[in-house]
Amino acid sequence: MPNTPLQLTVVSALAEGADRLVAKEVLALNGSRLVCVLPVSEKDLDLYYADFEMDGSRREFDDLREQAWRQIWAPRELVPPDATREQREAGYLWAGQEVVRNSDVVIAIWDGEPSRGTGGTADLIRRMQNRDKDRSRSGAAPAIRTRPARKVLTSALFGPTRADEAVFDSPGPLRIIVLTTGDHEPFLDKDPSWDAAVAAAREQLEGELAGLEEFNRKDFKAAWGPWVKQTQDSLASARYRQLPRLNGILNQIAPPLTRANQVAMAAQRAFRWSSYALFGCTALATIVAAAQAVVFTGTWELTIGELALIIASIVIVAAENRWKNSNKHWFVYRFLAERLRSACYLLAVGCNPEVDFDVGGTVEEPTRNDWVRRAFTAVIAEGGAVTEPTPEETVTLSSLIRVEWVGGQVGYFDKTSKKMMRKHHAVLRLLYGVLGATIIAALLHSLRLWPFHSGDTQALVMCAIGLPAVAAALSNIRSIREFTRHSFRYRRMAAVLRGRLEAFDDESDIGGLRELAVEVSDLLTDETRGWLVEVSGRGLEIHG
Repeated sequence: MPNTPLQLTVVSALAEGADRLVAKEVLALNGSRLVCVLPVSEKDLDLYYADFEMDGSRREFDDLREQAWRQIWAPRELVPPDATREQREAGYLWAGQEVVRNSDVVIAIWDGEPSRGTGGTADLIRRMQNRDKDRSRSGAAPAIRTRPARKVLTSALFGPTRADEAVFDSPGPLRIIVLTTGDHEPFLDKDPSWDAAVAAAREQLEGELAGLEEFNRKDFKAAWGPWVKQTQDSLASARYRQLPRLNGILNQIAPPLTRANQVAMAAQRAFRWSSYALFGCTALATIVAAAQAVVFTGTWELTIGELALIIASIVIVAAENRWKNSNKHWFVYRFLAERLRSACYLLAVGCNPEVDFDVGGTVEEPTRNDWVRRAFTAVIAEGGAVTEPTPEETVTLSSLIRVEWVGGQVGYFDKTSKKMMRKHHAVLRLLYGVLGATIIAALLHSLRLWPFHSGDTQALVMCAIGLPAVAAALSNIRSIREFTRHSFRYRRMAAVLRGRLEAFDDESDIGGLRELAVEVSDLLTDETRGWLVEVSGRGLEIHG
């Protein structure tokens, strides 16, 4: 895809032989990455060194490991420093399962011999085959419960899966087996259950990539730099930039947040003006028809204009339906933007943002918006491991969370709530004015003050027909924008956040700040998701 370049990531334990051979070949490709999954804990690497038999093997291993994008280590309770043979084999089994669990494709370079221990190539192939056979016999649905491309980021970011969780919990991945003995071509290891799983995984991946491509395709003609700078200033004003760690987080979050904001605003404007155009076309078509029938009775050409307006209305409706059935919903982009905004402050206080969250879809396509999760995880992964704030940073971070984030959100919700009510009253005044003028026109017409064919009478008739059409357009605008409903929800969110802020007024401990940050993030995520799910099946507008 031209706007969404794909990167190849190899997941490997870097054992002697085939593991390193594949890793070297992948790393030779431009833009590729390596994730190490090691069968020992980070503090007990000597245990792994002891298993190497080739000359120079340790140096080769260290060279490859230093090129790794991420390193995933086995839990120390699984493989302690004084590990027995059984515990070492348990570590190898854990590492093998972790590689399989985090892979879309497994390349098994195998000599065809039976397994010589737990966790070896033959053992893993046998386990995957038996798992698929058991699922086929039991009739278990081959639905994908894990998404390997996302899980490899999650494991790399937030540590390995616990030993009791290191199981094959989904069908797949695609297994390519290369036999090193005899004259054999590489072949695919599969059965009916595996085929269904691969089809589901392919469909899921295609959908996510389509959403990412649509998101990345948007071209903005204005200068990009000032937009990003404006986003950084909105996240943290200049007085907080004294923290180098915070600057790094801002540089990580601001560009994708800017894009999400801009795409959301562009999509919102498109939907708003298309709705206004629809209401305007229908109202104008009514007025043109009335003018041709009442005022310009001999001007048949006006019927062409009426027909054009009706056709334009149909085209707008069709375009909106197509738009609603695509990934161009601005509330999805807004959801991503709010997740990124919250992530900035969570990272600042040393919290890991939750990457496995519900995006919300439709009854027909429940996973339509899953690309948001993939995009969010990739952004978080670009920043490296989460670092612990120093005690000296706590005071500054406290002000950042309270003033810039929570206080800023409270001010935003209060301000927007008042703006929604002003717009509501403005539309309502216009609506009442139009309806009042219609009543006056109808009253004057009923009094027969002027001759039936006079210009004054024709004007009254036009008002009686045209003004209700205008009133209908204003009523539709009021319905689709739902100003009062938005105003109430904004006002309620401001009150809820204000209460959270007051509860932490005297909190200066980093643990308290994290608790506040997580609470606020959960509140904002739940609120945005609630709108997202509700709006997915309706034509109303979400603000922000």
